[in-house]
Amino acid sequence: MTRTTSPRRRRTGIRRGTTSPRARCPLPGDAEGLPHTLREYLDEFVDDEPLVVLRAAEQMEAIVADYGPIGARYITGDAVPLPRPAKAIAATEKAAGSRLAHYTYLSGSTCRTLPRM
Repeated sequence: MTRTTSPRRRRTGIRRGTTSPRARCPLPGDAEGLPHTLREYLDEFVDDEPLVVLRAAEQMEAIVADYGPIGARYITGDAVPLPRPAKAIAATEKAAGSRLAHYTYLSGSTCRTLPRM
């Protein structure tokens, strides 16, 4: 079996288990290690069982489609200044605004612009 480099490592050069130096919003409790554990688990299947990885990706997208819009609604409803969600997801304000707009689109709501305070 030939090991491949994960798509994330090819795209970003970031090794598994590392976080961006800009990441500022840790996940609470047991959830902190969940993305790493899931990545490790899927990495074991990607070469030999790509259908397992595809199914897992589909389920994760469904979770994001359910919860991303909920989080975006709270953030936009509370008029959280855009620098805060940008810092929380270790992104630029433009990227964070795009992410919030995407989640708002998934929910079918109209998009509001966040203040830049």
